[in-house]
Amino acid sequence: MVLAEDRKNLDLRDGNVINKTRREIVCTVEDITMKLFYDYKNPQTLTKEAYYSPTTNALTFGAAFTEVTIDASTGKVEIEKITAIIDCGKVINPDLAEGQVEGGTAMSVAYGLYEEILIDEKQVESEMAIFWIIKFLL
Repeated sequence: MVLAEDRKNLDLRDGNVINKTRREIVCTVEDITMKLFYDYKNPQTLTKEAYYSPTTNALTFGAAFTEVTIDASTGKVEIEKITAIIDCGKVINPDLAEGQVEGGTAMSVAYGLYEEILIDEKQVESEMAIFWIIKFLL
């Protein structure tokens, strides 16, 4: 244990660990981090876990446009250009947001070109063509 304090009585404010009862600074977060990292006898990792469960879902709006060339004799489809536009609000992690749009676009191409849904009186059969997504991306 790094601090000889009951953790229920501690709070973090402005980079400091505060004793809530005494309303005084116990130490800084930097002090704890350095102690944990450089303690050669008992090194530890400083971690924190948190999550948020929203009560409603945020709606997103988007549109995608695809220019294709189709060989009339073979039916082969060549994708010339894809433009995807997404209204996602304030982007916090641009790389992650870009990856989400690219992944969704690849999934839609796979669904549109390579997946098949067969329906008869008794059942619905769907063939997931995930290998086509990988082939499309390569």
